[in-house]
Amino acid sequence: MAGGRIILFDGLVQQAKSADEVAGVLGHELGHVRHRDTMTGLIRQLGLSVVLGGAGAMPAII
Repeated sequence: MAGGRIILFDGLVQQAKSADEVAGVLGHELGHVRHRDTMTGLIRQLGLSVVLGGAGAMPAII
């Protein structure tokens, strides 16, 4: 996932009551990684807009 890393500890697997619980935790963590990628892209786009259009420019969100 674009540089995002999720570390799975054996304690989670040992304490989980089912594979669904582990999958739920992993899905939750993947959401954090995806959110960070989205925010990084928006910040990058904002920076480019400022460079190209000046400090008052607003980025075009696609």
